[in-house]
Amino acid sequence: AEPAKPAAPAGAAPAAPAPGKADVAPPEEVDLPERPVLSVEGTGTWDQAEDKLGGAFEQLAIAAKKAGIRPAGAPLVQYVESDDKGFSFMVMLPVDKAPAKGKLPKGIKAAVSPSGPALRFSPSVAADDLDEVYARIDAYLAAKGLTLDMVVEEYGEDAIASPEDRVVVDIYVFVE
Repeated sequence: AEPAKPAAPAGAAPAAPAPGKADVAPPEEVDLPERPVLSVEGTGTWDQAEDKLGGAFEQLAIAAKKAGIRPAGAPLVQYVESDDKGFSFMVMLPVDKAPAKGKLPKGIKAAVSPSGPALRFSPSVAADDLDEVYARIDAYLAAKGLTLDMVVEEYGEDAIASPEDRVVVDIYVFVE
């Protein structure tokens, strides 16, 4: 399997972005700190992506509330594997502290977020307009001779409450 990154749905023609809509500025080099998170894993087809990810965001918010811990940042999505048909993912919700043992529902885990040096791309486009953004990220990596290791998307803090306005704020690209 190739390194995971979102792919266009099978048979979908990439939509031409509105002028300036999918502009991708050069990335900023960042060093992401490790943070406690609640996580849930899943799989789906690209047609199911919004429902699958939105459902995972909601599951984690409910689990945090029931465990008596507070969210401490925007939801994150790590694409574990992807191809033209679908994807597997881990959705993470940063929290203020790790939950007490035995306080999480089945399928929800206490974990830590990906950390270390990464390239932060800030496209600020709607989540369904990302095909062009990823094409530009791929072109940037190829031009610099960099090999993709992992991609983590960070959504706006209102992603759980406002699915219709779900926006990827930052895309963190970890390279080998």
